[in-house]
Amino acid sequence: DLAAPKRMRGYFIESGLYLYAARTNELYGAKLNVGGNLMIGPNSALYPWTSGYSGAIVGVRVENDVTVSAGGKIDAVQQGFMPHPGNLNGPGAGKAYGAGGSYGGVGQGDSRPAYGVAALPLEHGSPGEYDQRHGIPWTPTGRGGGAIQVLAGGTIAVDGLLDADGGKGGYYLTTAGSGGSIFLAAMKVRGSGTLRARGLSYYGNTKWGCSGGGRIAIWHSLSLPDIERRISERNTSGLHHRESYSSFDGELDVSAYEPYATPGTKGFYCIGSTLILLR
Repeated sequence: DLAAPKRMRGYFIESGLYLYAARTNELYGAKLNVGGNLMIGPNSALYPWTSGYSGAIVGVRVENDVTVSAGGKIDAVQQGFMPHPGNLNGPGAGKAYGAGGSYGGVGQGDSRPAYGVAALPLEHGSPGEYDQRHGIPWTPTGRGGGAIQVLAGGTIAVDGLLDADGGKGGYYLTTAGSGGSIFLAAMKVRGSGTLRARGLSYYGNTKWGCSGGGRIAIWHSLSLPDIERRISERNTSGLHHRESYSSFDGELDVSAYEPYATPGTKGFYCIGSTLILLR
């Protein structure tokens, strides 16, 4: 458990777990396997972090139940693809001056198209265009949002925050990185928390360097072996998309600064079935 912080010498010490994905061509650069339950308590956090130069993500697999309490969070903000000279690091990296990053939605300006699959988001977000016009040896252009993936054999309960926002530009007229991805899959998902993978803009200016939103997908009513098989096969066949799910009344936010950039994709997915009544 990542429990509530403890008081030590008059200070509150937050509880947190950092997971770093190795730079690899495989899907998973790191994986946390929990044989029982996973609980992220108030003022506690799980951080799935990456190098920024690989598409590898951090995967979390839990045999039973997952709880993210109110005040707890999973934080992958700006943990996607890193800006890099040539604008080639990330499938949706902005191509030219003023272009925001793309992923589920398309960034402003001369941006690359959206990529990935709405029903199975497994990618990081992409950065804005690489900016070195000001003679500085680094770029303050926004990095893409990271990837949050949690699979469970029981119930995923989210009353806290799951955050995969992209990054704002950090210097005058630099552009933003796109939102990243959030993928939850379990037999049941419930709660009233907030899941966000938003596209942002240059330093709070809503008219410059805006990035596209990310992707959020929540699978429910599937067994853990079936979930893992479908991921390995990249198989989304038979999944039905819905905008809402009765046991989850929280918020899914993949917004972007419209009309300059477009929002991402979001939704709930389950296997469709046919009911036959015999009289």
